[in-house]
Amino acid sequence: MNDTSEIRNSLMQKVEISNLNLVIGNNDLSKQQKQYRKIKKKNNLVKMKSNIWFNILTFLALYFIIRQCVWLYNSQIKMPFKEQMKLLSSFLNENRYKESQPFSTFPFHFRQDKGLYSSYVILNVMDKRNSFIGHLLRTKVEIDDNNYFVTNNVLLNLLDCVNLGTYEINQDELEETLDTLLEFNDKNLKNVPSIAFYKQIFVNETNTWSQHPTNLLKVSDFTRSFPEILKKFLNYIGLTIINLLPKLSQILHLPTDSDDSAQNLVLGISLLNSPKIRQSIKDKWLVSNYQLKEYFDLLKKYSYYPLEKSNSSSSMIDPRNYYAFHEYLEQLPQKNTTQFGLFTTWLLNLEDQVEGVVQIPFNVNILDLTVINNIIYSLNYLQIHGNKTVVDQVFDDKLTMLYLNSTNFLDAQVYSGIIDKHIDITNPYYPSKYTFYLLASKNAYLLNSNSDKLNQNAKQVAKIYNRMLKTNATQFILDSAQVRHNGDLYWEDFLGNYANRSYHEDTAFTTVASLTTLINTWTTAKLDKRGNLKLYFDPKTPKNVTDTIEKGMKAVTKYGFFQNSNLNPFYSITLKTYSSQFYYPMNVHRYLNGTQFNPHVGTQDIVNHVVGVDGIINPDQYDQMLKQKWFSHDTEEDFTGFNVPRQQFALWSSDSITISFGMSLLSKYHCIDRSKLDPSS
Repeated sequence: MNDTSEIRNSLMQKVEISNLNLVIGNNDLSKQQKQYRKIKKKNNLVKMKSNIWFNILTFLALYFIIRQCVWLYNSQIKMPFKEQMKLLSSFLNENRYKESQPFSTFPFHFRQDKGLYSSYVILNVMDKRNSFIGHLLRTKVEIDDNNYFVTNNVLLNLLDCVNLGTYEINQDELEETLDTLLEFNDKNLKNVPSIAFYKQIFVNETNTWSQHPTNLLKVSDFTRSFPEILKKFLNYIGLTIINLLPKLSQILHLPTDSDDSAQNLVLGISLLNSPKIRQSIKDKWLVSNYQLKEYFDLLKKYSYYPLEKSNSSSSMIDPRNYYAFHEYLEQLPQKNTTQFGLFTTWLLNLEDQVEGVVQIPFNVNILDLTVINNIIYSLNYLQIHGNKTVVDQVFDDKLTMLYLNSTNFLDAQVYSGIIDKHIDITNPYYPSKYTFYLLASKNAYLLNSNSDKLNQNAKQVAKIYNRMLKTNATQFILDSAQVRHNGDLYWEDFLGNYANRSYHEDTAFTTVASLTTLINTWTTAKLDKRGNLKLYFDPKTPKNVTDTIEKGMKAVTKYGFFQNSNLNPFYSITLKTYSSQFYYPMNVHRYLNGTQFNPHVGTQDIVNHVVGVDGIINPDQYDQMLKQKWFSHDTEEDFTGFNVPRQQFALWSSDSITISFGMSLLSKYHCIDRSKLDPSS
């Protein structure tokens, strides 16, 4: 009995143990199942997310590919003239400041002046490989710049279109823009059409108005706070521009200049002569610019007279200029020339400047072939479209001498080839030869279209320009044309073009400039029987010129032409690469206080040094001076190009310039009468 009971109890214990193990096993299995489901759910979630991202990326890739295909397709479609003008007008409007805003640090934004068209200071940065990083620095790093020059050029281009009947300008916006431009008139001179590049502020200590480029000065102040270790690092990676930026506040006390003043004169006369501009706009310009004689007195006073024996600095010029032009200048005494003068850039001399308030950059005046050309253009424009009484009043013997001397000088420099060999110091402010020929061709177009209104001096000037542009300029444009796979022609300059690689950064502008040069050179504008302004080719126009224009315009008239980069190297500082530094012979080397210094050693103090060439140096003596060191450097007699690794410089670029010149080109091309053009010529 007891044995049976023990056996039963033993069996019961085993059953309980078995049940307990079963329960424990079931619990473990439940946990495993839960863990499995959890992992499966997580994997499903990850898979779902992956699918979502895959679909998103696939969609974006397809969108990008389709968009590029559409763009590539559209870019090859020729746009109707009116449609393209409308599109470019819209682009231009986007680049016009609708409201003024002050400079602000928080939130950060640059100052913008209502009515101006946008322009930017950018850096021409280059490395040995012309890397994409350099491309980004050139195209994305920019400082808004509120200057007179860009907006004036935009208005002149729009007025070209107005006169051709291809564009109707918004009169309210024009008046608003003119109100802003009139603020650039030199406030140190009342009602004289002498123009500052930047707006001025009043300096109480000297009772003088001084130019004040707010955005650049703020950047300059900011870079002065950089720690020394950061400056060393920036120099190490090649951004040597950091050495100049902190000094901007000391060298940007600019005087008024003859370039902006000449452009202002052309703008004013254009407004006054246009029947399509309302009277209130004309009156506003005239009220602020009627003292024309006083302006031309300034122009004559501050020109360059290398043969003058007075004690003034009017016989002194930048040593970089003197090197570029010394062969021409050395001939003057040999020809027994007694009167000689050239237009300069700054309407000031060393004696009249107010240090730290109104001061010539580097304390010496400078020649620029493009600036000289622009002054000549303003004088041609005045003679053709200006008031005859005013013309007779201002065109005295001295101005006529400067006008003819400067024209002959310009022609000689182009003919000699120095503009090809050393454009960095013949055109220190305008680095592009395409820009030079573009603006020079405006003279030919103006003079040829008004040949019946020219006096003997103007006819002589027209003859010189025609020869220069129909030979040197035309050949340069034809030789530098490049061909696309579809046969279209295009041109490009130096921006992003180095080491057998090009990002085509300035292709749009350079192509527009090249084609405009050819059209300006080989056509004249005349009224047809219906009273419409038409362009007529010179019957002697070579066929390769008209063919080049047609093939180039095939590219310009396509939808995508202005959709890429509209950068341009329109304007620059004079200190660029090695060959544009002050490493040239000089016979003036002193401090502003008159103390002499040794120019062969050390470095240049760009704020306090006065360096230049006074008068004309004996050719043999100058040849010996070229063998010496200047500021511890040898003279660089060969221009090595603007794209030099570790030698970057600042230049001004504006989409508005490219677009407005593009509108002018399209308008001129649209108005060409081809009926009398001999197809076999």
